[in-house]
Amino acid sequence: MSVKDPNGNFLANGNDGDDKGPYLAPVSGTYTVTLAGFNASQSGDYHFQVPELDRRRDADCLGDTQTGTDRYAAGRDRLQIHGQPGQVIFYDALKSDNINATARLIGPDAGQLTIVNIDQDGQGVVSLGGTHYVLLSSNVNAAANYKFRLSDENAAPVIAIGSVVSGNLDTGRNVAVYTFTAAQGQRLIYDGLDNDFDGP
Repeated sequence: MSVKDPNGNFLANGNDGDDKGPYLAPVSGTYTVTLAGFNASQSGDYHFQVPELDRRRDADCLGDTQTGTDRYAAGRDRLQIHGQPGQVIFYDALKSDNINATARLIGPDAGQLTIVNIDQDGQGVVSLGGTHYVLLSSNVNAAANYKFRLSDENAAPVIAIGSVVSGNLDTGRNVAVYTFTAAQGQRLIYDGLDNDFDGP
């Protein structure tokens, strides 16, 4: 599989089942997708799409729990957030099925900020303001169920040094994030006051 721009420059090259991009179209005109067999004695099928991310106008999903099923290896489930430079976007995986599927956070310049398995936590730092996309895709020919939440670590609640903080996690996969301010040279410890070993 290959994708070429109107001037014959390759934007993508690889296996027909691979996800490629996103790419910013460098020029206006007719682009070419070429699929070629590699075994003269064998036939094969293909299944692909070339969606435009900007045509998918999902609401900003930052802070909300997202659930669903991505049925296609091409990654039809696309969500968006409006990022600001300096934000640390945390991907909080809320389920663990050991499914071969990925979540990619893509910036407005089509650059990839992070990629994780949909069942694993991860983070990416926003460098450009604008619309960012979360692309979900199954890496096998099977449906992938997902449940996750995106949060801005910089917007986490601020705690004072020495204060006692308590809370509950809805499930064993949830994440709680707090921030505090410290001066260079301060000697600090994390003092775990919960000794029932039922959580994080």
